[in-house]
Parts: sequence; C-alpha cells; structure tokens
Amino acid sequence: MISPRYLFERSWVYIPSFEAQTDALRHKQIHVVPDVNLLNLAMLREDPNIEIHRAMSGRYQCIMMQATELSFTVLRVRQALKLCIDRVELQQKVLQNLGAIGSDHPVAPNSPFRADLPIPARDIAQARRLLADAGYPNGLTLSLITSDARPSMVLLAQAMRDMAAPAGVSIAVIQVPPDVYEEEYVGRVPFYVSDWVFRPSIDETFTIPFHSQSPQNGSKWQNADFDALIETARGEGNVERRQALYAEAQRILMEEGAMVIPYFGEVMMASHGVQNLICLPTGYIDFFGVTLG
Repeated sequence: MISPRYLFERSWVYIPSFEAQTDALRHKQIHVVPDVNLLNLAMLREDPNIEIHRAMSGRYQCIMMQATELSFTVLRVRQALKLCIDRVELQQKVLQNLGAIGSDHPVAPNSPFRADLPIPARDIAQARRLLADAGYPNGLTLSLITSDARPSMVLLAQAMRDMAAPAGVSIAVIQVPPDVYEEEYVGRVPFYVSDWVFRPSIDETFTIPFHSQSPQNGSKWQNADFDALIETARGEGNVERRQALYAEAQRILMEEGAMVIPYFGEVMMASHGVQNLICLPTGYIDFFGVTLG
C-alpha cells in the first residue's frame, strides 16, 4: 500500500488561457485548476482521472455602468439595459444550467438575507420606450470592456451585446488582456464586465461594492437612502428587522442601481491525483489535509 504524500510546499503556475490550463491538468503537468471554464467542463468530466469539485456560492458576474458617466447618469438608461437581459437564457448558455438567476442585487439564493423579489423579465418594447424618454429615440452606442481574466466574462459581454441590439443599443465588445484588465480598466471605464467573489458577511456583500464611500464602488453609484439602510442593518440586533432592512436595500439596488447582476455562479475546481480537496464558497483553496497520490 502506497502512503499518501502530504503537502509541504506548493507552486502556483501562471497559464494564461483556460484551454491551456485544462490541457496541462489532463497531461498531469499540474494538479489543480482553481477556476474551471464551463466551456471545458464536458471534456473534463469525460476524463476518469479528473475530479470536479463544486460549491454553490454568492459569487456573481456583472455588467458595471458608471453612474457618473454620460448616458448612465440617467436612471431610465440603466433600467432599459437591464430589461434587455434574458436571465434564463444566460443561465442556460453561460452557466450551462448551473448556478442561479440574479435580480441585480448581490444576495444569492442560498443566503438567509435573500429578499423575495421578482426576477426581472426581458422587455424590449419597454426598453425602447425608456431609451426614448431618456433622450435616445434613435438608440444608443456603447463600448463594453471585458476580459478572459475569469471564466465566462467574455460570453457575458457578447450576450449583453446580442440581447441589447433589438432595443436599438449597439454595443462594441472590447476584450483586453487579463494582465492589464484589473490595473487599467476596472473602475476606470464607464461600461465593463466584472467578477465578484463570495463575501463571508452580508455587510461586506453590500458595503464593499455599493456604499457611496467605498473605494471599490466600481459603478460609482451613490444613494443616501441605501447607505443609511446598510449602516443601520449593521448594528441591528433583531433578526427580522435586520432582514427587512437588507430586503429594502436589495429592492433599491434592483430598481435604481448601476449594475446588472444576471446570475450567481458556482465555485468549480478540477483536480488530478489530489485527495481531500474541499471546494469552498469563497473560491479559496484550503490545503489542510490535502494529499497527493
């Protein structure tokens, strides 16, 4: 009987494309791919030597509209773009029927603070009316920045482009390299795709991406009523009152926010020759007790 080999050190290997990561795993050049591209999932599942690890998460991908920039300063424009999205189709095509549908706020269905709010339905006619009322009767032209820094970000941008076209919105999808995406584009351009990991507390889930004073508020959306809700909820000891405060915060974000959150993804890893690897909702890797063999 061969004894398992416990880990005494680990090495991180930078492999820029998801296809190359998958190929390296299948050829035993690496042991773990920490973020699986769903386009490669079927191929990975066919390999009996590869194990897939999954966990439902509060992780979400989103389309950011900076509320301080022309076009997006107008609420009707933001609402029109949200109405262009077919969220069921996105779950099918981008997530391959995994994960969960989102309603433009960051609280996942597996959270006890999730509010009972409707999933926005696609309505191209209403989107056209809103754009006309906002001063764009002949449509709108936008550039959407994306990257393959995380799986599915490019697919989401392309889907946004295709779904918005019938409403008269012409979107040019611009893909930038992963190594400059965070440093040069995130939070610096008016319209871009982003990827947010699961946050361990409900306060972090709201405060970090959305509070007016947060340096990580990439949409630059500000709402004093929303800020007051999450600040009050932070110190509220009564569970029911706290849930009600967060439910109202979700409603405001869904109706007025500057971010499209169409779905929540699962954390998904793939491994080869690894035992006791646990997939965490945060996406972090816990190597405690992990062995090779």
